[in-house]
Amino acid sequence: MTDKTKLEHLVRAAQRGEPAALAALVGRFQPLVWAAARRLAPTPDDAEDLAQEGNLALVLAVRAFRPAGGAPFAWYAKRRVYWAVQAAARRLKRGRSREEATLDEAGAGGLSPVDLLEDPAPGPEDCAIAASARAALRTAWDRLTPRQRQVLSARAGGATFLQVAAALGIAPSSAKGIAARGTARVKKLLAGRV
Repeated sequence: MTDKTKLEHLVRAAQRGEPAALAALVGRFQPLVWAAARRLAPTPDDAEDLAQEGNLALVLAVRAFRPAGGAPFAWYAKRRVYWAVQAAARRLKRGRSREEATLDEAGAGGLSPVDLLEDPAPGPEDCAIAASARAALRTAWDRLTPRQRQVLSARAGGATFLQVAAALGIAPSSAKGIAARGTARVKKLLAGRV
């Protein structure tokens, strides 16, 4: 009896429910299961867990194997074991990366993931609001008298009322009055906008 024939007899016997045949098959495929587990284990300690997944896949492969499909059992079992071990290894890696990642701990550069999510740049809403405010201010500015624009521009540039008055040839109290009326007008025009 050839090795292939013995394997086919073991598979059929295991499918009929003979525990000795199933144990013989599991024993025969242990080198394959452990090779896959050791190769794909994220850490050496995980190899045993992956081997268990591989053995479970082997038992399920025995139950699901149909010789009429044309593939030999060894080929079928090898793929089922490898895929199961590979999937289990991925789950282990994903689970560990999720366990290790927190939103509070500082990472590279001393920044936590929360810090990385924060964007100091204004968002689209903020930009739209700022553009609208600039347009309203421009409209209000255009509605001031030329003298009010001169006085307020000089004051915004850091000039004192004494300096503004001297530059425009007016009294400092007049410069203060013009600035007050201009500021009040801008506030009134902008208040209707809010």
